[in-house]
Amino acid sequence: MSPADSQPQMPAPSLRRAGVEERLLAEDATRAYLRQIGNIPLLTNDEEVFYTRRYRACRDELRELLACLPKLLLGSLAKVEQSTQNELAEMVEYAAMEDQDGLRKQFRAVLVAGEEFSERLDDQSEPSAAVEDELQPLLSASLVNMFGKLALRDCFYDSCLTEALGATPAQSPDDILRERMVSVQQEQEATRQAIVEGNLRLVISVAKRYAHCGMPLIDLIQEGNIGLMRAVERFDPDRGHRFSTYATYWIRQAITRALAKSGRTIRIPSNMIREISQINAAEERLVQEGGNQPEAEAVAQAVGLSVARVRALKKMARQTISLQSTVNSEDQTELADFISDHVTDSPAEAMAGAVLREAIDLAMGTLDQRERRILNLHFGLDGGEPKTLREVSLEFGLTSERIRQIEFGALRKLRHPTRRQFFDGYY
Repeated sequence: MSPADSQPQMPAPSLRRAGVEERLLAEDATRAYLRQIGNIPLLTNDEEVFYTRRYRACRDELRELLACLPKLLLGSLAKVEQSTQNELAEMVEYAAMEDQDGLRKQFRAVLVAGEEFSERLDDQSEPSAAVEDELQPLLSASLVNMFGKLALRDCFYDSCLTEALGATPAQSPDDILRERMVSVQQEQEATRQAIVEGNLRLVISVAKRYAHCGMPLIDLIQEGNIGLMRAVERFDPDRGHRFSTYATYWIRQAITRALAKSGRTIRIPSNMIREISQINAAEERLVQEGGNQPEAEAVAQAVGLSVARVRALKKMARQTISLQSTVNSEDQTELADFISDHVTDSPAEAMAGAVLREAIDLAMGTLDQRERRILNLHFGLDGGEPKTLREVSLEFGLTSERIRQIEFGALRKLRHPTRRQFFDGYY
């Protein structure tokens, strides 16, 4: 084999250029996005308080307006109650998915109560305007109260609102109610946009901490933005916490979950997934109550596990870092470049092994074909697993004793002084 043949084949120049160009385009897109976000001003403390309070007020008012359409609201809830697991997960809070049977039971209880109230209102024989004006607010208030206890996300109410505004004239809300819904929805969306844009730099800051975990930075930022929007939905300004502190938890959670879904190297045993889910749910609840990341002791007390168990499960749930993760973006150094390999032979050991292999082949070449075959099979010299004398005898159709005799004769030949020259320096 010529020296040129022994050299590793390099990718074709066109393929290398394509890979470099693709990476440069991705980096350019990320830099352009970062420059764009850098031009968006941050929210002041007063603006943050104003927008978060206004968003929550708009959200509450929209729910009260939707409660004026009980058939639509209850019909939408009935669809969610009958939905698949994946569809249900999109409409309810993550922590509530831990007990799906209990969640659907709550939905059915609200549906029964709401329908009973609606039937009582319909059973009024030609109710006067005064009676109807008195009962309708009671039904609306009752629905607001019952739905407020359900773990429904904002997207559920958004879908109800879309259905209400797109309903046929016969089912559509009156003009005054419709105009108010549109007005409040527009204000809510504007405040949501202001909060999100004012905290996009926070998402970038958190995403950069996970830049070497196997996902491109721009993808991490997108996942973090989803977590930021969830934080906007869940934040309660009346608790007195800073929104940025609260949002950091949701951003980090969205990113880590995306990393876990992108492919886990080490799988978590199925019997531990439930405990990890309970820990995540307890952390979410404690973050809402305290406004910051809870200590392991508080989480352990909330889920009824030992502190050591909680720490072990949280450590187990962490995403494994790929050995191909880039450590230095300038020279594309990977993590594997800094980890010693105790399995693969060093270049010197590989060279010595190759020389010994060549010496063995030369010595074996002095034997006849049957002798070479028996030694190769018995000692695994051809790269296969070593075989017993019994297995070798079956292949040749001879007795084990005859195979042993042939092997003994072959080894005696190899020990002859005329053949020891092949192994000078090895003994």
